[in-house]
Amino acid sequence: MGVFDFFRGAAGEVLAKNADDILAPHLHELLDVAHKDFDYSNQLPISQTANLGVYVSQLTGTEWGDCKTFAKKAELLLQKCPVSRACIEMRAQGIQNVTLKISDSRATKRMLASPNAVERTTGTFLKNAEIGLSVGGDLYVFYDLKVPGLPQMHTFRQDLMFKNVEKKRFEYVPGKLRGDNTPHFWFNYDAAGKTTAAFNRNGVQFNGALQHISYFDPINPLQGAGAGDSAIRSVQNYLAIDDLIRRKLASGGAKNGYFKTQGIYSDADLARVQTQMAGLTSSGSTQLLAGLDFEAAQLTFAELQLDILRDKAADAICTAFGVNSAMVNVGEATHANLRGMDKIFYRNFIGPEAHWLIGQLEWGIQQYVDESATVAVDETAIQHIQDDLDDKVVKWAQSGVVTIDECRAVIGLPPLPNGEGKELAGAKAQASDETGLGQPDEKPGGETSFNANAGDRGDRNNG
Repeated sequence: MGVFDFFRGAAGEVLAKNADDILAPHLHELLDVAHKDFDYSNQLPISQTANLGVYVSQLTGTEWGDCKTFAKKAELLLQKCPVSRACIEMRAQGIQNVTLKISDSRATKRMLASPNAVERTTGTFLKNAEIGLSVGGDLYVFYDLKVPGLPQMHTFRQDLMFKNVEKKRFEYVPGKLRGDNTPHFWFNYDAAGKTTAAFNRNGVQFNGALQHISYFDPINPLQGAGAGDSAIRSVQNYLAIDDLIRRKLASGGAKNGYFKTQGIYSDADLARVQTQMAGLTSSGSTQLLAGLDFEAAQLTFAELQLDILRDKAADAICTAFGVNSAMVNVGEATHANLRGMDKIFYRNFIGPEAHWLIGQLEWGIQQYVDESATVAVDETAIQHIQDDLDDKVVKWAQSGVVTIDECRAVIGLPPLPNGEGKELAGAKAQASDETGLGQPDEKPGGETSFNANAGDRGDRNNG
């Protein structure tokens, strides 16, 4: 009852708003093309000259479907909810461990070996990039080409990037955190989205470029939608249930009695106490320790179904991020099925995501660093892929229709020298000699050693 009332009250606040109440605060934004004042309590669209279509998702008035600032979303998903944090880390670590194949491009190899002084390694860069994509759906890669032969790449914070459609440029405005609207960098772009010129805050042009990578959002053409956007509602439900559990524990336990009465000696005394308790229950205004109401305090976690509701919310969070719940310790799992889940997770998310992200970065590197460079995922280093190839080679060898060198090529090994690998691969039978020593069940029985058990031990063959 307490949980139902809690969620009904939260939903009522949202549903009570009508269209005029929602549209009124934003009418000036639809007509204003000037810089917006920075305020984390308001919605912060990426475009300064956006049209009505951009605001469709932002005018719902809900906490979970609109584009709140990246800072608020990051705090909610990464700091407050352990389930969403674990899911995001699982996705990011999978991308971090991907091995790359890089062509013979000196500048590209040097940049990917150490993208910048902060992240230092490509793995860390990819991990941080995936965290940003998972939370907000956008990634802004800045290619710093000021030093010839020593290119670097950085990522800009999503909520500090603005697409000025009127001037056809991207603006990076970190000063908005302290009330300064002056762009620190801006990047002019052409109709294809390619950077044509880069300028610093003094208006001085320098050698640099910006690449915008995002998950496609069909209702917002100017910015992407990450998995975190679809998980926000479930995260808020999870945190609401978690807060109710915390307040119950702060009140003294899972189930408590807060009233002490004198001894009941007659039916009249019993009737009087029952009347008092009924009045407290029906009033709905009795508040106990830690802000609990009377009904919720008298019910256990099981009676409130908090354990079931929280598990359902956690499963919904995992579904939004595409992570099996058992992989983030939500539910039970064995070592065997965890290996299977890990393999499925790679095939369903890590593999496709890595190919897509590396392909996007390859496009940017070819445009701005080295047009002849190629960067790809090295799947021969992926254990899941290698296990499948090993199984395939075993089946081929058993069939006896392929050569040894062909089997070796599948698993990434060179041919055997002197043409030894030209023979067909096949299992070689081990024939026994006249004594029958080839197979264990044909070995002659020997004396059983002292104090041996009655089982069929190898000691019987000693003698």
